[in-house]
Amino acid sequence: MLGAQPPRALPHQAAVARLAAGVPELRTAPPLDFDGPGDAWSPEQLLLAAVDEACFLLTFRSVAQAEHACLVAASLDTRIPLEPEIAG
Repeated sequence: MLGAQPPRALPHQAAVARLAAGVPELRTAPPLDFDGPGDAWSPEQLLLAAVDEACFLLTFRSVAQAEHACLVAASLDTRIPLEPEIAG
């Protein structure tokens, strides 16, 4: 359609999910860099937390226990740069 304005992006709102009984609700939204509110967990942050915490650290702890090793402390600091794709 000639002269039509491109659609405007709607502002993002955070979603609230209860993933299991007995656990706190989880607010999710796009990150600030993608026009999100910046005050909720982004899907990218949740993915990194799942890989770091659930997969790596829990596996590391299980292997240490199987080898009768004493795991005193462990922590991870994972970062992933995210940039919006600019059409052009």
